[in-house]
Amino acid sequence: MESIKLNNGLTCPTVGIGTFMLAPADAQNSVREALKMGYRLIDTANAYVNERAVGRGLRESGVKREEIFLSTKLWPSEYENPHAVEETLARLGVDYVDLLYIHQPAGNWLAGYRQLEKAYREGKARAIGISNFEGKYIAELETKWEIVPQFIQVEAHPYFAQDELRITLDKYGIRLMSWYPPGTRRPEPDRGAGFPGAGGEVRQGPRPGHPPLAYPDGLRGHPRQQERGPHPGQPGHPGLQPDGRRDGGDRQTQQGKALLHPHGGGAGRVRPLAAHL
Repeated sequence: MESIKLNNGLTCPTVGIGTFMLAPADAQNSVREALKMGYRLIDTANAYVNERAVGRGLRESGVKREEIFLSTKLWPSEYENPHAVEETLARLGVDYVDLLYIHQPAGNWLAGYRQLEKAYREGKARAIGISNFEGKYIAELETKWEIVPQFIQVEAHPYFAQDELRITLDKYGIRLMSWYPPGTRRPEPDRGAGFPGAGGEVRQGPRPGHPPLAYPDGLRGHPRQQERGPHPGQPGHPGLQPDGRRDGGDRQTQQGKALLHPHGGGAGRVRPLAAHL
């Protein structure tokens, strides 16, 4: 499979399998079979609630760990959890990930980025990245990072090529990993209902394949909470308050919380709980 070279010398396959919206059993089977067919890039996240299943799929595939490029993401409720990286690795059943992102520019995202930099220095992440950090968010991070990220993961496709964002990326050799690569044509700003997207355009939602899931208090209440053991948002893990602060993780405090879609566009994009239950 074709690969690209990152700004730290690491190589990454150009095509991979994502596991968003996959229940644990489906994630396990999909990862196992994809690896058998020749895929080598696997992407998951705390918020997908299937990291353990992804890890099982890796082991069942028979493919050597060093041949796999494994990517995952820290959810905002974990940015100030000092054990977030170790807990993520434990769920996956690995000693390191090839790429570790912070998932959203929400809460104390700078603390989350510092966790990435620490994991990178310690060899627990071979590359680091940012997800949904468009516009002002990447501009602010540019003034604060100690280690330049290797990747950004954002919506990108022929109908939304992220031309403005690529100007910043090209300066530092940051690679763009696309979610929703098939894309869909965006409506004109004066047609129908929508909500502001990057660059002031309008995104008609939900996009095909991306129904608007809600994640109250980080992940509590997720409809597919099938995995055993604590995940972010369960007892023993922090919840997500509107500003991203930890609430202790053991109180049912959904009312009034900020709900973030895992593929949304930042801390300002919140959706009412009632609309998604």
